Amino acid sequence: MGIANESGELMEIVKKDCFYTDYAADIPHIMEELGDLLFFIQMIAGGLNATLQDLIKENMRKLNRRYKDGFTKEEAVNRADKKLRPGEVVPCDKHGNRTDEYMNSIGDRNVQG
Repeated sequence: MGIANESGELMEIVKKDCFYTDYAADIPHIMEELGDLLFFIQMIAGGLNATLQDLIKENMRKLNRRYKDGFTKEEAVNRADKKLRPGEVVPCDKHGNRTDEYMNSIGDRNVQG
């Protein structure tokens, strides 16, 4: 819950910066909220016996798999793992999460083209 609250606080600051023409970014406040987020992320990671470095490494692995030739906006918008084939239904568990079977098929789809 802390992450949700702190994310909301951060987004309020960013929203003002993006949409209110007479508002200048409050960098110290943004830094404070990012620090609050980092605190909660570190708490969760610690509960998993993971470090922030572990999280960064896992994220880099994921991004390297997703963007094999480097990040481009076009690839980000047209991600293969977010597209459904015509008539495809995404199997979900009772909580609405995509099943492992579906997520594994995405990996196969990316490899097969």
